[in-house]
Amino acid sequence: MLLLEQEAKELLEGYGIRTARGVVCRSEEEAVRAAREIGFPVVMKVHGILHKSDVGGVVLNVKSEEEVRSTFRRLSAIEGAKGVNVQPQVSGVELIVGAAENEQFGSFVMFGLGGVFVEVLKDVSFRLLPLDKIEALEMIREIRGYRILEGYRGFRADVDAVAELIVKVGEIVEKEGVVEMDLNPVFANESGCFVADARIVKGKRRSFDYQARDIGFFFNPRTVAVVGASRTPGKPGNNIIWNLKTHGFKGKIYPVNPNAEEIHDLKCYPSLKNIPDSVDVAIIAVPAKIVPEVMRDCAEKGVKGVVILSSGFSEEGEEGAKIEKEVVRIAKEAGILIVGPN
Repeated sequence: MLLLEQEAKELLEGYGIRTARGVVCRSEEEAVRAAREIGFPVVMKVHGILHKSDVGGVVLNVKSEEEVRSTFRRLSAIEGAKGVNVQPQVSGVELIVGAAENEQFGSFVMFGLGGVFVEVLKDVSFRLLPLDKIEALEMIREIRGYRILEGYRGFRADVDAVAELIVKVGEIVEKEGVVEMDLNPVFANESGCFVADARIVKGKRRSFDYQARDIGFFFNPRTVAVVGASRTPGKPGNNIIWNLKTHGFKGKIYPVNPNAEEIHDLKCYPSLKNIPDSVDVAIIAVPAKIVPEVMRDCAEKGVKGVVILSSGFSEEGEEGAKIEKEVVRIAKEAGILIVGPN
């Protein structure tokens, strides 16, 4: 269930999170009165539409009654509008804080600088829930733009307040049945941080098996298969085998390449299924579109873990995301642990 913006902000305020609460107005006169009471400048948003920015439904820095009236007329004329929200304009560094679920790891929180930093540079950090303030502070310090928060040209944000916000977001997710949260933008300044816009989805949270598994075989495998082994020096499928041989790996190495007899004096096999031994770890260095087929071979062979070096998954777009989802599905069904992809 998607909460209305006012409902979302009420939920946040119940946990001590400050928000830029506004007044939903149905007429020009109501909007003018609200702006006078709040104090100029104000922000005006179309009410009743989820993706406000997509329809030009957010206007910043409205400085006068005349601007309030003209802005109200324009916003209320947008199809689907149910009024106009007038709220205080908050200054500070623009941040984004979010939460969601991952089918492999469970609920997590995300933090980053807003605006161009998140859209273009993807300057964000992540943590699994639950988390404490120490972990939240680590998240903040990890991003490349941390210096802007710490102090830049005389400005300094309250980093402790930002960390407390992140912790409270995690608390809300765990206590209130929240499956998705997007606080964007959040403004941080010397006096704290304020949530300007909030999107919260409630629902039935999935249960996740957090039982610890032995991953010692990843660090000390008895056998390693290199799928996509190459005879060409410099290619990943060649370098991996060379590195394993020259840096003291004591186990057995099985190159997999249907078009080669030997690589680095090691016999090649046409597929994983032809290897006359069990395989602890498979290192995959083939194009992304072939990886699901290799994963099915890994499942049939009983491979414990895989390292996927290939690129071309969700970082490349929708088609890559579909392939990645299929890889995860196969691994989950077979109980294979994955490092990667890319």
